[in-house]
Amino acid sequence: MKLITKTLAGIASLLLLAQGLNADTVSYNATHIAGSADTSFLLNQFNTSLFGTLTGVTVTVDYSTLSGSFTVKNTGTSSATVTGYSSNIDIWGSTAGIGFSELITSLGGHSGTIITSPDWSGYYLAAGDSQAFTIGSNQSFYTNVVQNIASGNLNAYKGSGTVLLKANNTQTITTSGSSYELTSGAAGANTSITVTYTYDAVPEPTTVGLLLGASGLGIVAAVRRRRAKA
Repeated sequence: MKLITKTLAGIASLLLLAQGLNADTVSYNATHIAGSADTSFLLNQFNTSLFGTLTGVTVTVDYSTLSGSFTVKNTGTSSATVTGYSSNIDIWGSTAGIGFSELITSLGGHSGTIITSPDWSGYYLAAGDSQAFTIGSNQSFYTNVVQNIASGNLNAYKGSGTVLLKANNTQTITTSGSSYELTSGAAGANTSITVTYTYDAVPEPTTVGLLLGASGLGIVAAVRRRRAKA
């Protein structure tokens, strides 16, 4: 009886071990150019056919790489000097009920952060003049911000469909001495977003069957050894 009890305890341990080994995460990634208009990021929902229970969701902005150009026009009657330039990526959830709060990610905003040609910092514009600024190739300014989704919204992430997140890239400049007009439709940010699902996995039925079968053979062998000794 002690042998059988020990063997049954071993079965339980094996099942718990199998469950622990199968604990996992699954991630889906999408990368798009986020411009001044809304850009849609469609990422897969958690696959409910997986053997396990969804326990958490995180949304990660992996990186944003700014490129393109923008134009500044002095619309006033006096001279103007460009004193600042920044770019923000705004990301929010468009699928109803997913509990995603808007993320605003800054891609710059002080001298030397964003390289343009000509150099925007302190650039002089006479009244009525305009100037195009070309952003340096592959200027990356933002990485790795994560948002955890509240557990009460997990059901919105489960199924065979997609979760819709949207992003846009907002360019901003500041000037001194006059008013200005900014045209930034040609500027954008190559932005990567990842949705990661954490789930408590359970052994697949075939795995459980193999474990039980092997343990059953162990019980039979133990009983036979006990009888042989008797």
